[in-house]
Amino acid sequence: MTTPKRLASAEDIRMLVQDAVNARPELRQHNEALMVHEPFWHEDDQTGCNWSISGYMGLSKYADDFRIALQDVRSSYNLGT
Repeated sequence: MTTPKRLASAEDIRMLVQDAVNARPELRQHNEALMVHEPFWHEDDQTGCNWSISGYMGLSKYADDFRIALQDVRSSYNLGT
């Protein structure tokens, strides 16, 4: 049985992803920070998540770190109304 996802506002989700990606060792080691775009709502996808984020402002070499942080937050939160 899967754990129900918590509901959060768009701003809360943006901050959760941003905090998660900026806490990644690669970014901390180089004293870098990314600015995450605001999430947008969509119908539940195949993972049961109802939001996505189109990207971030920052160096492209951190795309994998962004994807990992994004997946972690998407697995636990849905966008509330």
